[in-house]
Amino acid sequence: MSLAAAALLLGAPAALSAQARTTITGTVRGPNGQPVSSARVVVAGTTTGALTDNTGAYRLGVSGASGSTVTLRASAIGYGTQSATVTLNGATLTQNFQIAEQALALDAVVVTGSPTGQATRREVPNSVSTIRTAEVVENNSAITNVTAVLQSRVPGVQVMTQSGTEGTSPRVRIRGISSINAGSSPIYVIDGVRMNGASQTIFGVGGASQSASDAIHPADIESIEVIKGPAASTLYGADAANGVISITTKKGRAGQQRIQVLGRVSYGEQEFHGRTFTNYTLCTQGRVDSAGRNIVNTTYPGCAGVTPNNYITSDLLRSDPGALRTGQLRTYSVNATGGGERFGFFLSGNMDDNSGVVYNNEFSRISGRANFTVAPSDKLDANVNIGYARTENTLPLSDNASSGLTRNANRATPGRLNPYQVGWLNLSPAEINAFDNRTEADRFLLSGIVRWQPFTWFQNRLAGGFDYNSRTSQEFYARDEVGVAQSPQCGAGRCPFGLTAATGLRQQIRPLDRLYTVDYAGTITNDLPRDFSSTLTFGSQLISTRFGYIQGTSYGFAPGSVTLLGTGSTNTGNETYQDQRTIGFFAQETVGWRDRLFLTAGLRNDRNSAFGSEQEYALYPKLGASYVISEEPFFNVPGVDQFRLRAAWGRAGNAPAPYSAEQTFVPSAVITNEAGAVVGQGFFANTYGNPNLAAEQGEEYELGFDGSLLNGRVAVDFTYYNKTTNDALIPVPNPPSGGFPGAVNQNVGTINNRGTELTLSLLPIEARNFTWESRITGSTLRNRLVSFGGVRSDPIFSGFSVAGTGVILAEGRPLGQLFGTVPSLDASGNIRRGTPTANFPRGAIIANDTVYFGGSLPTNTLSWDNSFRIMRNLRLGFQFDRQGGGYQLNLTRRTRTMDRLVQEVLLRSTSSQADSLVYDMKLTGGGAQYIEKTDFVKLREVSASYSLPSRFTQRFGTDGVVFSLAGRNLFTWTDYTGVDPEVNADNSDFLLAETNAVPPSRRVTASITVRF
Repeated sequence: MSLAAAALLLGAPAALSAQARTTITGTVRGPNGQPVSSARVVVAGTTTGALTDNTGAYRLGVSGASGSTVTLRASAIGYGTQSATVTLNGATLTQNFQIAEQALALDAVVVTGSPTGQATRREVPNSVSTIRTAEVVENNSAITNVTAVLQSRVPGVQVMTQSGTEGTSPRVRIRGISSINAGSSPIYVIDGVRMNGASQTIFGVGGASQSASDAIHPADIESIEVIKGPAASTLYGADAANGVISITTKKGRAGQQRIQVLGRVSYGEQEFHGRTFTNYTLCTQGRVDSAGRNIVNTTYPGCAGVTPNNYITSDLLRSDPGALRTGQLRTYSVNATGGGERFGFFLSGNMDDNSGVVYNNEFSRISGRANFTVAPSDKLDANVNIGYARTENTLPLSDNASSGLTRNANRATPGRLNPYQVGWLNLSPAEINAFDNRTEADRFLLSGIVRWQPFTWFQNRLAGGFDYNSRTSQEFYARDEVGVAQSPQCGAGRCPFGLTAATGLRQQIRPLDRLYTVDYAGTITNDLPRDFSSTLTFGSQLISTRFGYIQGTSYGFAPGSVTLLGTGSTNTGNETYQDQRTIGFFAQETVGWRDRLFLTAGLRNDRNSAFGSEQEYALYPKLGASYVISEEPFFNVPGVDQFRLRAAWGRAGNAPAPYSAEQTFVPSAVITNEAGAVVGQGFFANTYGNPNLAAEQGEEYELGFDGSLLNGRVAVDFTYYNKTTNDALIPVPNPPSGGFPGAVNQNVGTINNRGTELTLSLLPIEARNFTWESRITGSTLRNRLVSFGGVRSDPIFSGFSVAGTGVILAEGRPLGQLFGTVPSLDASGNIRRGTPTANFPRGAIIANDTVYFGGSLPTNTLSWDNSFRIMRNLRLGFQFDRQGGGYQLNLTRRTRTMDRLVQEVLLRSTSSQADSLVYDMKLTGGGAQYIEKTDFVKLREVSASYSLPSRFTQRFGTDGVVFSLAGRNLFTWTDYTGVDPEVNADNSDFLLAETNAVPPSRRVTASITVRF
């Protein structure tokens, strides 16, 4: 044997020893010894880690020379971090952790606003709110979508409800409304890639709309982070001015050897939880005498047998069995989590089958998710996340829809003979419940992230994915043989939806959304002299959005024939396509000192295809500072554990819609001359275009502090922000001589939002058998349209203009301010009146003076969330939600008054000045009286869960069984006199009216969860 071979053999054990693998096991427990599930145990400075199971146990493998040391860190959302140094032995060893509950965890990793997704909270200079979604959903089975998770849990986030119809979702606004024409919706990110979160309703009904975020089942979400400040500019640039909502789904972890299976079944009911109305009819002698005749809208069968000049009443929503029902809520979920030494997985399947409180309102969702994690080496790991959802939603003819259920009930005249049913206005439930409006959607979400750390100082992160959303929306009206056979056709109003629909009609739109994301970030870290550190991140991002649809309409189906598109006597169709791209490059440097002071500077350069030809790019800088002053030796404040000061400034964009900058023309199939003769085909001018069009520039600074007191029992997070939209898109009327109609958007306006946000987390009691956690969040908001940029002096009137009411966009006023008229006064202070008439013997009131109110967004919010843990097995919780400072037009009350259905109007007496004034005021006293405050307090959530003791569950081979009961929207306290103060009429920031809405339903659900 050669000396070289001998040396090789002798060296082999040493080489093997260097590559030896140590298996580390242990548990992670809370302060009272309770196991902490989903806690993360990682080897500091590497990607190696494991996730604890339901018993708090973990297992991971670490490569390294026997005798060498590594540092392990254990952490969990809502808990602090504990570190331990262990010596590798090439075999097995045990390391246990006990971590304390902590409302303020400065060492917690935050995903949003960090280019690498691995920054600790102490480094980030701006506000980032985290919702422990898995815990929220586990304790409240009444939560069925993402917006319900967000509602009342994050200060500065406004959830604006259009309808309580099943399958519809509110609008989300962060720190106010920041745009007139470019939109104010935040962007959504799931597992590191962009997701479409916009409305996906095509054939909307009365303002109700569906959200694309509903494809994500709450049971699959681990956490949600909301970033509201300028740090979003580095990652998201031209789209981030309205904030970012980042969703992280559940995942398995490498080292999790044991497969955990969870199954959950829940059943619930929901009911109409809003004000309904009693309408009045005065049965005059003439109406009593007409009861036996059959003249639509003129005779009153309901007055038969009534003593003349007495009243009959009705509340049709409550009394007619065809109007409202008790809705059913069914959810079935199962998931499995597991893995091996170098891989982990999370698999899930969910099914929802819900029926609304209004007939013909259904929502179903079948979804699945497969998330995989693999770590081929300590330097390389990857995640692949796959989600699929199929949703089907049937929308009823309700809310603000013409001839909708709630409208026809609230405006019904009791006892009057109407075309379809006595007492109902126009259509009755029999016709309304035959309405067929449905949307079916197939949603596919794919994301992949690869992290490679070739050196301890150099990390690489490459993310990519796409969001594929294919939908079919349609309305269908069966052929009405009875109606079309009448002479004349549809005589006596017997075709509920008109003559065209009576011949049989189908209209269908098939939209297709595709959103692609490619994102690279490289990070170089260095330890510098004198306790300084440097983190330099650089990268680029490409976002591509494509949208298109094909629409077809057919009507005039032959009796008994097929009713497919193209089979009617009249058929039409059209097609639309949009394509928009953004490419950005960014760099960010964070300099730290002694892990307590951090200074951050960043810059992003974006190019967007919607920019004008003269606008090549947009720059978005940011600056920030974070200082954990409590770690300084001179900081010695009794009772204060941690205290951090932070400040941030930055800019982000809000890109215009595709093709907004282009000058466009629309084709016309027929061109006629002055005599009306057809001379050929041609084009008409459509949009003027703007080659200088750019993204709106959102510029914001925020100041704040985080503090932890009394050994972690009290935590406070306070932020003041001032956000200004510069270069806001303002519509400027085109000159008539140019030949282009309408207006063109120019980047000249200024909009400002400013306010405060507060989160106070308390742990009043923490004992072995009883724990009480409490959380208070609050916010204030001041919104103003600062300037039109000199391009127009007249205000913009938006939304509606009903009886001297409306919405105004004017300089120096809140964006979308309500106004209304009030009675005018003469020189003596008396109400001015017009010429006396038979209906108004004293003369109608002249109401020409205008008063201004606020906008729809609340100017102050407050929520109080509490959780109680009793004897380890019983958990109780409740949440109160208060909002104030908002206004809206109560069109429900106004229309009922003008239809003379309210008692105050019917009780007038011309011989009594007081009664006459009430009557005159209701009908002619101006619109301001119908604008009301929308302040309210709601018992938003109540929950209770009980975990069976392990001595019982083990007999059945399970790890745990939990019984839960939850309620949502249980009680409302308000002075608002409409249906519900929380709903408004349309999917718009500026249509501030409630008109015959379906309110958020009162929900009660029960569930059982079994773990194996």
